[in-house]
Amino acid sequence: MYKTYLTRATIYFTLIFFVDIALGFINDPYMVFHKPWMHEKYYFKDMRNQAAGIINTHEFDSIILGTSMTQNTSAEEASSVFGGNFVNISIGGGLILERSKVLKYALNKKDIKNVIMTLDVFGDFGKYRQDILFPEYLYDESLLNNIKFYMGFNKAGYLFCNNLIFHNKCPFVVNDIKRVNEWYSDPVNKRRFGGIGNWIEYSGDPLIKNELYKIVSTVKNNAISVNENRVMKIKNNDKKIIKNYLLNHVVENPNVNFYLFFPPYSRIKHVLWKKYDPSEYLIYKYRIESVLNLLKSYSNVHVFGYDNRPFVDNISNYKDTGHYHPKINSSILRWMKEGDGELRLDALQSYFNDMDEKINEYDLQNMVDLIRYKLEK
Repeated sequence: MYKTYLTRATIYFTLIFFVDIALGFINDPYMVFHKPWMHEKYYFKDMRNQAAGIINTHEFDSIILGTSMTQNTSAEEASSVFGGNFVNISIGGGLILERSKVLKYALNKKDIKNVIMTLDVFGDFGKYRQDILFPEYLYDESLLNNIKFYMGFNKAGYLFCNNLIFHNKCPFVVNDIKRVNEWYSDPVNKRRFGGIGNWIEYSGDPLIKNELYKIVSTVKNNAISVNENRVMKIKNNDKKIIKNYLLNHVVENPNVNFYLFFPPYSRIKHVLWKKYDPSEYLIYKYRIESVLNLLKSYSNVHVFGYDNRPFVDNISNYKDTGHYHPKINSSILRWMKEGDGELRLDALQSYFNDMDEKINEYDLQNMVDLIRYKLEK
């Protein structure tokens, strides 16, 4: 009797396993294996998981693979400016390690002409984020590994939406690939552009409230002295990241044009770094210098920086100290195509001098006083 129960249980579990895999493969909401058979096309906003399906099933020859700093960059506009057929698969908060995995997969799968990539969120060499799982198996050479993505009836609920039988909209998805990445249209984000007054007006938002208090508390505290050990540790870490996650792609793909840029954060962030945490400012400068040194011999890569531009001083262009308005994304596309803002080693010190001068001229105290007054009311 025990053997009979064991046999039946094995059969049942085997059937469940194959049904699970079959449903995942047939429905395939992320388009990991194929374009939709049973439902209309839609996309998930989490590009760590969604990018594999786009690479596997869509036609394109150029990619935008940045962080939240390029999620508002229009793939259509990039196609018009640079030529080619762009797709935006930027990963919000994506480490360079994560984006390197996705980039390698795309380069192996497609005949890529252009890559636009941000030089930010460097992370620790060889380590993924601890708070967000990166599905590395989706970006290896084996399609069989992708089966595990749907194991355990993962995403089974998507069998019952957005198809011929069930017309209800699927949750957490976007139907237009042009909009899958962008965050500007979200009213919570959109309302914060326009100046410090909007930041203060919507200071009930935990994200902006934290940003305001960070500015005030940083200025209130005494400046931290330079930590040489920290600077050298991160400098060495950055060099390994650049060599293994950027340089390798440039060397192995000489026919691909790489357009890399340092996202132009607001001047507020630069001031806070230079005046109150000079280690961070030194790290940023070393990072720029390291990238240029390691990539200087390759004609298929161009590195850009816009930290010396006037728009960086205008806080109305930012929803916080880092994230800029989509119009800046558009400008960066045109500038890069024209070679405007390309960084070169022989002019790097002049670039840094411009940054230093603008930081020293920036009046942060008035803003801090206004924030204090409004938050203490």
